[in-house]
Amino acid sequence: MKNVGKGLNIPLDSFGFRFDGDDILFYLEGEKNHSFSSYTRWLDEEHLTALCVNTEFKHIIDYNIQIFTLEELMKWKGL
Repeated sequence: MKNVGKGLNIPLDSFGFRFDGDDILFYLEGEKNHSFSSYTRWLDEEHLTALCVNTEFKHIIDYNIQIFTLEELMKWKGL
């Protein structure tokens, strides 16, 4: 929804995701769609992160996820 810039104007029942082992498959209007790639990574034993990107840009995905505390983020932003 965010990627195409239409927000909630896109019917929520027109797309979906299915989990296939470690893969997340994207479906648009009931058909498997390869326009987006999804990636998941465990941050620690309790937290999982997911990223969905346009397949055209999947070559720029960096698998090195860094974890920051709120204090570190505030310093980085100069707050």
